[in-house]
Amino acid sequence: MSLTITTLLTLVAMSTNVYSNAPRTSYLKAIDVWLMVCFCFCFAVMLAYSVLITCSTNNKEKKKKTADADPAASRMLRKQRMRLLNTRVGVAFLLLYVLFCIIFFTSLHGMEVPDTAVEGYSLEKIEEYDRTI
Repeated sequence: MSLTITTLLTLVAMSTNVYSNAPRTSYLKAIDVWLMVCFCFCFAVMLAYSVLITCSTNNKEKKKKTADADPAASRMLRKQRMRLLNTRVGVAFLLLYVLFCIIFFTSLHGMEVPDTAVEGYSLEKIEEYDRTI
């Protein structure tokens, strides 16, 4: 959970930097799509983690109410089920993210960048700016 929150804070810092340095446009850019999807993945991971914790605590309360013959064995079985579910959810998010990256970057591969993508910004001005840095 702490890694997800750290990733989310990093994304906020990165998006603030990108939006403050990039020229303003009226249309959606590729970096906008990328950041929005990354935010969605972070929130989905936090939501899935919260659901897993809630399910785990609800199962413990239900099991306390019913008397088991072997409480240690049932506790071990619950832990194994939760670990398996956690692993499956983690692998599912990883595969979804890899699939998104493949689709996103292959769709960007064939795009051409126009000389004047934004009004007032020409390729010559950008090259001149790069030389001054």
